[in-house]
Amino acid sequence: MPKARLTPGFIRSAQCPEYLKKIDYFDVVMVGFMLEVRSSGGKTYYQRYTDERGRERQFKVGPSDVLTLSQARKKGRQIKAEAIVGSDPQAKREALRLIPTLRKFVADRYLPFIRTYKRSWKTDETVLRIHILPEIGGLCLDEITSHSITSIIIELRKIGYSSGTVGRVIIILRYIFNLARKWKVLQSGQGAVARLVGMKGGV
Repeated sequence: MPKARLTPGFIRSAQCPEYLKKIDYFDVVMVGFMLEVRSSGGKTYYQRYTDERGRERQFKVGPSDVLTLSQARKKGRQIKAEAIVGSDPQAKREALRLIPTLRKFVADRYLPFIRTYKRSWKTDETVLRIHILPEIGGLCLDEITSHSITSIIIELRKIGYSSGTVGRVIIILRYIFNLARKWKVLQSGQGAVARLVGMKGGV
């Protein structure tokens, strides 16, 4: 584990030895902060820390051609601070990566589930395909906000869709988020869960 005083000049000139695929340079100033230099020329900042169980973890801060050294150090200090108060930054990142997009959740979980008991499941599929997924299907469930949903409702009303169609959109989305919470895909308060639970058919 070679150590170095990481400076902007060192970052620019650092290279990986020809006989290695990558090399990690650990900063002598900030404990756990390091620069990974790959044989391809790519350079990435990382921060190592110890989680609340005493395990050593490593968090990818970001590439050196995007973040300045000072920005990377600031993020590294934030990561260490979170770990000290008992919040594991890497575990949090991994949990977020497990949250699917709305389109994937609908295809993999929601539609297969409602097909097993709901006679009108084709109506749900049509409403989702025409009115909902084209607008917010690419967002992860926790990224969907009340503003995202309100925008859909406003557009439907502007076009002239009936209150029944608007209400169906809200009902379907509310049910999707309730199931996501029930199945532990989302936690209460994430995304639009809390707002949707209280909707009665209007926004």
